[in-house]
Amino acid sequence: MWFIIRHPCSGGADSLLSSNDDSNNGNCGDGIDNDNGGKADEDDPDCYANPSTFQGYDPSRTEANRDNDL
Repeated sequence: MWFIIRHPCSGGADSLLSSNDDSNNGNCGDGIDNDNGGKADEDDPDCYANPSTFQGYDPSRTEANRDNDL
């Protein structure tokens, strides 16, 4: 038996998959440790404009550098 599931979004199946190359969509506001570095969102330096001082939190930034999650 086969089932067809229709998802009401544009962009096809590729729009359902996340991409690290899409710089327009940040993942700092999703509550997930996306770079698997041990820190998520407000605890991850990648989510700040000035990561060395944790100033300028921006949920539209992207967690990309797992090496800075000390």
